[in-house]
Formats: sequence, C-alpha cells, structure tokens
Amino acid sequence: MINIETGTIGPEEARVLKKNLLTPWKLCESTALKWVLLTLVTLVPLLVIEKRLSSEAQLVYIIIQQLAVIPLTALLTFKDPEIRFLRSLKQDIAEGETEVLRVRSNRVLHRRPSGDLGSGYYFEIDETSVLFLQGQHLDQLKMEGNFPSTDFQIIRTVRTGTIVDMKSTGDPIQAEGSLKAFTPQEQRSCHFDGQTVNCGIDSLLNR
Repeated sequence: MINIETGTIGPEEARVLKKNLLTPWKLCESTALKWVLLTLVTLVPLLVIEKRLSSEAQLVYIIIQQLAVIPLTALLTFKDPEIRFLRSLKQDIAEGETEVLRVRSNRVLHRRPSGDLGSGYYFEIDETSVLFLQGQHLDQLKMEGNFPSTDFQIIRTVRTGTIVDMKSTGDPIQAEGSLKAFTPQEQRSCHFDGQTVNCGIDSLLNR
C-alpha cells in the first residue's frame, strides 16, 4: 500500500539540497572539459596534414575550428543531463514542495547493485504492482539494520524526485530473492528509482 501526500521543504532540508546545486565553478568545469575534448578531437586532421599547410593556412584552420567548437560546446553544456537536473533541483527548492510517500508492504525482492547506483528493491503494493527503489542510501540504511522494513516513509522533491529524507518505521523483513544487476543497456530502459512497476513479485521471481 502507498499513500502519497504533499509537504514542504524545511530550512534544514533546503540547506542540504543546496549543497548539490549548480555553482559557477561546476558550470565552468563542465564547459571547459567539453571544450578541451572537442578541441583535441577536431585538431587531429590538422596534425595529420600540418606539414603540407603554411602557417597562415593553419591559423585559418584553427579560427574556423574554434568558430565551430565554441557554439557546439555551449550547446552540449545546455543539453547536459546533469546540468539540466541541477537546474530542476534549484526550481524544486524555490517552489518548496515535496511528496511524502508512506509505504506498507510485507513482501520485498532485492536487485543487485548496478554500477554506482546501489542496490534496488521491489516492494509489493498489490498482486500486480510493485514500487521500485534504488540508490546507495538504501545500502546505508541496510547496513544500519533499518531496511528493508514493512513500513517506511520517503520525502522527495516533486520535480526531480530527489530524496530529502527516508525513515523506516516498521519491522525488518527479508527479501524473498535477489535478482541479477541491470546491464548498462537495461539500466537506460528499465525501472527508475521511485517508479511503480506493473508487475507482481511472483512474476519477477519467475523471470
């Protein structure tokens, strides 16, 4: 069972979230890295034929190269998923709204860690749907002996789904099984943290 309510971001929660915001330094660092990589890649043709070109021709090549590289760097920075996420997180903080998920479940299934994303867990909502959660914070809760449990509460931002707080309020339960980790290809197309999946625990176990 899942009960979803709305809440507000408190001063302490806002302070913690603001540590992850996009700073001028992060933006400059990301932009500079893209510029360096694009510049190096587009310099390769010049390095191959530089002996055949005069100094003036090489200078013209570099000018044209940078006229292409600089706007492309700006475009890639603007479309960077991480930077777009941090912009959305800033809007989350400004709006100050949260979702409060109260979950109660007696059945859970474990998914082995995928890269640096941490372990995943499927909590049964009913016979045909589960709540999927994934993240390193879950591994930390498990080490503390507080997760998985029959009852827990998740507070997350509305726009980005960033976890603000998570508390276990029920009794510890054991996962009924452990599924293999997602491959990188599966991770891009499969479940994401906080998603309700139209599939029962038994169906997942039998795959």
